[in-house]
Amino acid sequence: MNNLNSILFVLTEVKNRNSATQYDENEIIAQVQSHVTHKSTTVFKIVSIVGGLLSVAAFLSILFISNIFNSGFSMLTLGVLLYFSSIYLGIKSSQLYLDSLSFGLYMSSIFLIAIGLKEFDLKEIQISVIISILSLTTISIVKDYILIYISILIFFISLTIIIFESEIENILQPALAILVWIIVLLMSNESKVLARRNGLSLRFGPIVSGLTTVVSMGIIFVLRLGTRTEPDTLIAFSTIVIIAAFSYLIFTELEQRFDKLDKNRLIMYTVIGGLALVPSIFCLSIPASIVILFLGFIFGHRMFFLLGILLTIYCIGQYYYNLEFTLLTKSILMFITGLLFLIIYFVVNYQRNESTS
Repeated sequence: MNNLNSILFVLTEVKNRNSATQYDENEIIAQVQSHVTHKSTTVFKIVSIVGGLLSVAAFLSILFISNIFNSGFSMLTLGVLLYFSSIYLGIKSSQLYLDSLSFGLYMSSIFLIAIGLKEFDLKEIQISVIISILSLTTISIVKDYILIYISILIFFISLTIIIFESEIENILQPALAILVWIIVLLMSNESKVLARRNGLSLRFGPIVSGLTTVVSMGIIFVLRLGTRTEPDTLIAFSTIVIIAAFSYLIFTELEQRFDKLDKNRLIMYTVIGGLALVPSIFCLSIPASIVILFLGFIFGHRMFFLLGILLTIYCIGQYYYNLEFTLLTKSILMFITGLLFLIIYFVVNYQRNESTS
């Protein structure tokens, strides 16, 4: 409750200085308590996912012992039944203890449907298309956090398989850059999205979390894949798109936090922020991980912030193992990047002190 007391204290001080200022104390208390409740339920959701995975493993083990894997038709039929059961639970139930059950049924259904379709000699690309359609259907129908989150992961994993089966790996890095832009736009306009009360606003939390997880997995995947499939120009183009997203994030954040900041300074700070990432133009993973780090810091998502730190450290470590550049060149590039970030820090600190005074 320390945060709540601090907020009420600040509002009281503002009201004392300006008697015309009005606020609804009960509404503020309700919003803060709702935020605390949401944070506590997140822990239960993580526990539900772990419990669901264990139940899936146990259930599939029983099916294996029962020899049901010997019949493709039986697996497909059971998978479809489990799929509709999980969707029904996802629509009707809002109880946390049922999240583990619906998640377990859903994961089992996807696994059984995929294996069942494989028994009918369908190609991997065809199976992936069917699974991606099922995951999109789940996202559009249910409002359950866990099912939407897992469906997003399943959809993009299926999409990745389709890309590799179609031998169009060159679009991986541009696709990752587009996803970074989508996350930045969603989180920068969170209040506007939530105010609309549409399908996106009702699924905002799991969609943002799912996309961030996908981007994090994509960063590691692209880094491990290396530059065997993409030309330097495509890598540079994708990185520039991510740098543009980072610059947009800085621009909107400075514009909202510092009302008195003139346009020339705003543009100058934005350009400096973008230039800080230019030295890593041939390593898309570093700017992408830094964007996640900044999103977590700016919007108070501790998980995103921690994830961004770990990804940034990992990507920079891998960057030093890149034999395409000499150690001296990489050290100079990292030094320039660090120097620019220090300039950003001191500039923002100065501007904050100036605004306070």
